[in-house]
Amino acid sequence: MDEHVREDQRRGAWTTAQHRVTGLRLLKDGQRIDVRARREVILSAGAIGSPHLMQVSGLGPAGLLSEHQVPVVVDLPGVGENLQDHLQLRTVYRIQAPGPSTRCTAIGSPAVAWDFST
Repeated sequence: MDEHVREDQRRGAWTTAQHRVTGLRLLKDGQRIDVRARREVILSAGAIGSPHLMQVSGLGPAGLLSEHQVPVVVDLPGVGENLQDHLQLRTVYRIQAPGPSTRCTAIGSPAVAWDFST
């Protein structure tokens, strides 16, 4: 198995031929580097980076790509359209003395666990 992982690249685009990804066009220290794939390219750039890389490579909603002067390779309307951020705000309280709420744990009482999970 011949694998090479590039972790040091932050910007770039896929290179394509006949609707197939053939490699990557990267920017490093202001210079363009073209990397060709022998078999496959695996995209792993996260929830924001993956759709961005697809879009700058011409894979995405044609209207959006045209608006930003990106040549459309494949019109894929769903790319970048379903991002759901799971924002979590957690409140932490400090109490002075133990009371009924601190003695009543989910482990000791299934009813309490049910109340707090629904």
